[in-house]
Amino acid sequence: MASANVNSLHRRFLLSILVFCAPILLLVSFEELVFYRGGETWTIEQVSRDQRSRADSLFLRRLFDQQFYLYKFNEVRRREPEVLALGSSRVMQFRAAMFGADGQSFYNAGGMIQCVGDLTLVLKQMPDLRPRVVILGVDIWWLNNDWDKANLDNSDRGSAHPTDAAISWEAHLLALRRIWLNEGDVFKSWKRYLEVLLSPRENRVGLAAQLDNCGFRATDGSYAFPPNESPSPESLERLSAIHLRRIAEEDMQFLPSPGLSPRLLNELRGDLLELNRRGVLVIGFLPPFSSPVVRALEGSKHQKDLWHQYAREIPALFAELNLPCIDASTSTNLGLDDRYMRDGVHAMETFHLYLLRAMLDDPRVERALPTARGSVTNALASHLTDAWHPDLSLSAGTFERKGSVPGNVNF
Repeated sequence: MASANVNSLHRRFLLSILVFCAPILLLVSFEELVFYRGGETWTIEQVSRDQRSRADSLFLRRLFDQQFYLYKFNEVRRREPEVLALGSSRVMQFRAAMFGADGQSFYNAGGMIQCVGDLTLVLKQMPDLRPRVVILGVDIWWLNNDWDKANLDNSDRGSAHPTDAAISWEAHLLALRRIWLNEGDVFKSWKRYLEVLLSPRENRVGLAAQLDNCGFRATDGSYAFPPNESPSPESLERLSAIHLRRIAEEDMQFLPSPGLSPRLLNELRGDLLELNRRGVLVIGFLPPFSSPVVRALEGSKHQKDLWHQYAREIPALFAELNLPCIDASTSTNLGLDDRYMRDGVHAMETFHLYLLRAMLDDPRVERALPTARGSVTNALASHLTDAWHPDLSLSAGTFERKGSVPGNVNF
């Protein structure tokens, strides 16, 4: 009799726990369903397979780690491009259509390299990487020793098999935390997530791609910003404020620095020599800053020396190795102004057309990319080209006729 009472108490206790946990379990299940329906928890390999079959798709996560390194690394290894853009998010606006017929074998791996250590790592992990041309954007913070160390210490990129956030239980917990603590108006956000659950956009993988219509293009790895954005002084001022604050607070990429690191400059030299040994023409450039950011760097106690040394030593290094390099660290260096910038550190596609034109003035680049100039000239001459959005339709038509690259997508 006593045993029956104990069993009854156990059952009642377990039932109480189940009733207590049921709402939480239902909520978590609902959230996980939204994640999957929106493509947020698709593995990088699953994303890659999907984008291979849908040329107009975009990929970008919102709540989970975006894993630029893993995504772009896998694509470079799979595609084996002959023309490769390498660097941080500041090179993502090079498009295949800018290179004419050479764009058929172009891939934009922007985002894969966040520091010099990343470039060294890529060359180590891909000993067979031998594109014909590499366009390399070298950021100022690459020469900041503390940034390089912090970037590599907080990453699993150096492991043989980096963990995909989609299958990491820690990543799922962090995503749930971000929903409830970082989303501002939670209920307004969940209204949008409910729309994704009920009718997800076709050809959009990841919640950022679903909700903001932005992300990496399947065609060439370049980044598509939301299509409704347009250049304005107000938007530039608002978006530049983020980077001005980071400089003032000595945060993120603008960690305090006594100046350029000789060790990192030497490591970059070694990487360039290794690419040269592999028969690769490396075209270097210094990505641009907006005028307010340049003024902030000039006035920063712990950035000013690094800024001046960077602008002097990087072109000198490329010249020493007999490699082409363009100093585009300010828009005025290309005869442009801040209208071509989206924010304090990112230029838009039209800027990159002018940058490519400047690169092509070097005979070595002209020989390596013989069909690019026609595309650049046509796009810059079009009345449809503005400070942000170039008209690449003629080059897109070339791709479609040749059939080597899926039809170019304009967003």
